[in-house]
Amino acid sequence: MLNPMKTPPSLRFDHVAVPVHDAKTAYQLFAETLGLPLLAAHTGDDWDGAPWLMMIFGLAQDGQVALCVRHGARK
Repeated sequence: MLNPMKTPPSLRFDHVAVPVHDAKTAYQLFAETLGLPLLAAHTGDDWDGAPWLMMIFGLAQDGQVALCVRHGARK
């Protein structure tokens, strides 16, 4: 017979990436409405030939959420 665990293991994640289509609205939701701190923002001009923006917001316990916007991506 297997012994049931007294304390279940905890599940933590370091970061999660979320594709978004509207950078301004996404920023307003995460920064202004949810109050998450913007830790970094990165841009480039060639993600499969299109410009992109990544905004990284801080979460509790050192977690992060990265919002990824790619110009011209399908909705």
